[in-house]
Amino acid sequence: MSRYEEALADLNKSLEIEPNNAFVLSICRATYRMINRYEESLVYLSKSLEIDPNNAFVLRIRGESLVCLNKSLKIEPYNAFTLSVHGDTYHIINRYEESLVDLNKSLELDPNNTFALKIREESLTNLNLSLGLAEIMHLY
Repeated sequence: MSRYEEALADLNKSLEIEPNNAFVLSICRATYRMINRYEESLVYLSKSLEIDPNNAFVLRIRGESLVCLNKSLKIEPYNAFTLSVHGDTYHIINRYEESLVDLNKSLELDPNNTFALKIREESLTNLNLSLGLAEIMHLY
């Protein structure tokens, strides 16, 4: 068992005791992210933000992510990996149109980027659901 897996086992024990601990959920998110298990990472970030949308730690991570990624893209604007992570960050915070811009650029540079393809599909689905809901609500 890797150190990350050991850490996740301990974190999950902590969540069994206190399932609504936004801090522990955000640490789970970061740990899953480090081992490239992006889907689980997104689930834990969403849970953390649902429980405590004003959690300074989570908001700082989210904000720092965008600031750092923006700096990185100024240096290397055609880095497919950075573009896909930037797009994923926008996806996480429900800014789907901005997510799609970055993900499409990433896929132009690296059409076989499975991570970018997956997040683009999720962003398109969520954007279509949002637009569909807005249209339905407009009818009433």
